[in-house]
Amino acid sequence: MWALAAGAAMAQTAPAPAAASNRLVEVHGDWQVVCADKNRAAQTCSFLQEQATKTGQHLVAVELRPSSAGLTGSLVMPFGLELPRGVTLQIDATTPTPPVAFATCIYTGCIAQLSFNRTQVAALRKGTDLKISAFANDGTPINLTVPLKGFAEAEDRTGGLIAGPAAAAPKPAAAAPATLQ
Repeated sequence: MWALAAGAAMAQTAPAPAAASNRLVEVHGDWQVVCADKNRAAQTCSFLQEQATKTGQHLVAVELRPSSAGLTGSLVMPFGLELPRGVTLQIDATTPTPPVAFATCIYTGCIAQLSFNRTQVAALRKGTDLKISAFANDGTPINLTVPLKGFAEAEDRTGGLIAGPAAAAPKPAAAAPATLQ
C-alpha cells in the first residue's frame, strides 16, 4: 500500500510539480505513475488513478505495482460501505470477480488488496473500463467506473522505472535499414 496507504496521494487533487519534491509524477491518460524517490537506484514506483467529487470527497483510488504474477495493489473506497460484502471488479463486460474482502480502514477510507494475474492484466490493458461494485451500509448498490485510458502505458512505464535506468529510458526510433548501392 504505497502512496495510498500513506495518504500522500489522497491529500492531493492534482499532482504536485515533480521539481518541488523528490518524487517522480507522470500522467499517462487517466493514470499517474508515481515514484517515491526518483534519485534512488531501486525506485519505489506504482501507477494509480484517483477519483473525487467536485467538492473533493474521495470516491475511489486504485494503485497498482507490477509483480511476478501480474499486478498487485490496493483499492481505497470511502467509508459507509457494507464491509462484509466486499467489492467486486469487472473489466468491461467480462464476468465480475468474486467479492474481494476489505482488509482494513484507515483515515482515507477502506482498503481492499488487489491481485491481477497475467490474463486479467492483458484484459485490463485492452479494456475500456474497470467497474467497481460495492454496497452502502443501507444496502444501496454503489457502482463506480475507473477508465482504463493510459493503463497499458502507465504499466509499461512503471515496470521500466522499477527495472532500472536502461529499461526506463525512452526507446530511440528505429533507424532506416541500410541499402546497398
